Amino acid sequence: HVTKEDIYHQARYNTWHELPGEFLTMSDLIAELTGIKEKCPEEPMYVLTNQIRNYGASAILYPDRLAGISLCLKENFYVVPSSVHEMIIVPESASPGRRMLTEMLREVNETQVEREEQLSDKVQFCDGKTAVMENAERRETRLEKAKEAEKVTAKTEAKGGIHGKLEKAKAEIKAKGADTIPKDKAKDLATVL
Repeated sequence: HVTKEDIYHQARYNTWHELPGEFLTMSDLIAELTGIKEKCPEEPMYVLTNQIRNYGASAILYPDRLAGISLCLKENFYVVPSSVHEMIIVPESASPGRRMLTEMLREVNETQVEREEQLSDKVQFCDGKTAVMENAERRETRLEKAKEAEKVTAKTEAKGGIHGKLEKAKAEIKAKGADTIPKDKAKDLATVL
């Protein structure tokens, strides 16, 4: 008896082995497509695809692919889902920022990419140390909340006393995304304070 998981794992293995992923510079891909070889002195963008350049965006899911890119770039990077055929990889140090990358992606999707070949208009961010990818906009929001919570914590620690402890607890809860405390947890919070 063959399970769904068996089929999934076999399909993943076949894709990985039959259509190996390729990580190349944008200028190398352009040269391959146009026959014009012009090397940029500082290559800020890379392309992740497969050998046949068709439905190659799935190469981002190959085992250890993010870790391999992280090892190659030695830094954090953005993943721009340009189409079902490729992902564009932009090192954080060479990036114009998440907002600009998102605007560029949306414009290209609206004007250059057929609807059925579009993946998303959301740019992803990959941590170079952990090789974990997350939505870049959500990451920025999470970091901003954490920074705000740190400011509030520093301010409330300076206040001291019960009011300072209450404000610190509220800031920590807000940073976690929980704006309200369930009534059964309110008693626990009072006990902690």
